[in-house]
Amino acid sequence: MIQKKLMAAGLMLILFSCKEKGVQSFSVKGTLKNTEARMVYMDQILLEAGMHKPVDSVLLGKDGSFVLKTKTKGENLYYLRIDNEQYPFATLISDVPSITVKADLQSKTLPAAYEGSPASIALQQYYTSFMQHRGQLALLGKEYDSLTKAKAPDSLLVALNTKGEGIVANMKNDVSAIVINGKSPVLALMALQSNQNWYTPDQYGDLLSQLSKKYPEDNNVKKAGKNFTDQMAAMQQNKPAPQFVGQKAPEISLRDLEGHTVSLSSYKGKYVLVDFWASWCKPCREENPNVVAAYNKYKNKNFTVLGVSLDDNEKAWRAAVEKDRLTWAQTLDEKQVAAATYNVQGIPFNVLVDPDGKIIAESLRGMDLENKLQEVLK
Repeated sequence: MIQKKLMAAGLMLILFSCKEKGVQSFSVKGTLKNTEARMVYMDQILLEAGMHKPVDSVLLGKDGSFVLKTKTKGENLYYLRIDNEQYPFATLISDVPSITVKADLQSKTLPAAYEGSPASIALQQYYTSFMQHRGQLALLGKEYDSLTKAKAPDSLLVALNTKGEGIVANMKNDVSAIVINGKSPVLALMALQSNQNWYTPDQYGDLLSQLSKKYPEDNNVKKAGKNFTDQMAAMQQNKPAPQFVGQKAPEISLRDLEGHTVSLSSYKGKYVLVDFWASWCKPCREENPNVVAAYNKYKNKNFTVLGVSLDDNEKAWRAAVEKDRLTWAQTLDEKQVAAATYNVQGIPFNVLVDPDGKIIAESLRGMDLENKLQEVLK
């Protein structure tokens, strides 16, 4: 009899354990202050799709109290909002079966406080730091624009750029700390995805791989890993094979702004970014600040840029050079001879030439350019 009871107890324990790893109940108890709202809504955020779906709603009690319930499988991210408000007053993670939320909707800081959920508290702390860093970058951007319009010395722009890099480094350090030391897969994914623009695909993939090893059974991590792998495969399939990497750079000889002939071969001994662009090309103009930043940072480290414009309007070309503050050698490929030689299919397009005149990279944009220059100009 005792053995049967032990077997039954063991079976119940197994069933209970299976239930814990599967779908679980999740509830949020809370109170709201300083609101005339009638309803409170809870939405689940689908991290892999960047979408949300309503999972529960309830009438707000006269004392501002509410209880919301749903079923969840593992950790997930949820928003709480009132009536028809688009933006949430609380963002929380289902790391525990029940969370308490207290919110003052007239608070000038973050309105919600959490009890019982370490992941939700950690998420709020991360979000506070993230927004502070974003604010610092926004102020630097405005200052950079003002200095650019005032034609300030390059040294000031380089100093601002260096300060911005320091802020980005701090943001990436926050992400690494959460990925390595944190205990919430959802928080780690949130931190990683909100900073994706600061990473190369290889760096981003490495951090996702660390998450996959740390949380092998988490559905959100699995989906994020699969989505990233699928995206990289699609990009690789659609990306044209490098045409010139490893080859000697074909000569370019074109006239510059002063009417003098400038040749690529005259830069032998330097790293040269041959940059194909045009004044009418919006993506080119949007990319120019990145090239300006790279040039200002590395121009004293055996690096320069050779601009090759495909403009057919010389006046527009000259105006764009001045407006975008492109201070390196600028040439005009009026008959598109250089563009044909380099088989330019679209712009912006560039190739990086090493001191021996060999092409070592092409199509470097954004952080890819910065990372490649860091690699070769150590």
